[in-house]
Amino acid sequence: MAEIPLIPQQVFEAIHNRIGEILTEELEKQSILASDPTLIFPVFKERDIPFNDSELPAMNVMFDESEYDMQTQVQHTGDYQYVIELAANGKSNDEKFGDTLTMNQVQRVLGICREIIMNPKFTTLGFPKPLIENRKVIGMRFGKPVRQDSSHTILGRMMIRVKAVESAQLNTAHLIQGIDTTVFLYETENGYQWKSYFMQ
Repeated sequence: MAEIPLIPQQVFEAIHNRIGEILTEELEKQSILASDPTLIFPVFKERDIPFNDSELPAMNVMFDESEYDMQTQVQHTGDYQYVIELAANGKSNDEKFGDTLTMNQVQRVLGICREIIMNPKFTTLGFPKPLIENRKVIGMRFGKPVRQDSSHTILGRMMIRVKAVESAQLNTAHLIQGIDTTVFLYETENGYQWKSYFMQ
């Protein structure tokens, strides 16, 4: 019986990493363009440890679920869902209450994330066609403000669905040349986090 060769990273894993890299790099660029440091959210991968107040704002990119169709002996199409979760907190000032300030920040950043993912530049998330058939943002949700002492914490979630081809021929999901980011996945005390090489 023939042995199965080493199985490379699956397409859904590569997509997961790619979403984190794109959001990390593009949010930094938006922060610079807008001269607004509140747009930068540290981006974690599959973090299970709850964020404490001193770490906020922060973002977590999670793989949620998958469905498969159009299956043949050598490939099938996967419909993958990823969840982007944001958390931020803020205190009231002389002009606005903390809940309003924080909700504005979370809505603004999640809206920017939606715009980044849906930008034509990222139609295939940097992978060559026809690996990615399509990607779309299917919804956003915002939690009610949670008050802790004088600050308010707010959560926001965005769901992304990506349709991609998974192969049984053990192909590796390569990126298009020139679409590489300067973002790398690091292990921190509180989980894996994407960081820009230039922001170290």
